[in-house]
Amino acid sequence: MTETRKRYTRADWVEAAKKIFIDTGVEDVKVDVIAKRMNITRGSFYWHFKSREDLLDALLEDWSERNRGEVETLRAKRNGAPTLADCIRVWVSMEDDVLTFDLAMRLWGRKLDKVARATLLVDEAWVALLTDVFRRRGHPAKMAHGRARVMYFHQIGYYTLDLRESLESRIRNFPIYHEILTGDPIDPEVEELIAELKSKYSE
Repeated sequence: MTETRKRYTRADWVEAAKKIFIDTGVEDVKVDVIAKRMNITRGSFYWHFKSREDLLDALLEDWSERNRGEVETLRAKRNGAPTLADCIRVWVSMEDDVLTFDLAMRLWGRKLDKVARATLLVDEAWVALLTDVFRRRGHPAKMAHGRARVMYFHQIGYYTLDLRESLESRIRNFPIYHEILTGDPIDPEVEELIAELKSKYSE
């Protein structure tokens, strides 16, 4: 019986490139390195990409699309009025590979302007979303924007610093973080989210 050889897609190449990008950095995202890891010839690469630069652009777009998609999905919640709990739910549900991909992208952005611009656009979209959340919570415009920036930078700090804090520890700190970052007592919806997370953690 003849074994059918898998036909690798553009998405397969991007995914393989992403793993190398996360593990060892953009410098090792090379056609030969990826082809060796996938155990195929480099000829397959040129069916899907014009050049290594084309692949790197696809990698950046993959990251950008995921982040833009998160913001757009949140904005569509509750008839266009997502809550702080909705945002927190997204953050705590992120898997480790998503966080390390984000960190690797930001490190790359320190070396390449177009990557820095892409990460800035994502950051601005998140801050704008959080500003709207704080405005709906009754904060004046300037305060809402300031709190949005502080809250978002706090979140980014978790994975750029690679804190590796357990979910249990993070849940335990939620109430104090909430009060410091929002200036408000913890609201019932966030309390419900904490209870839900505690239940999942104890399973």
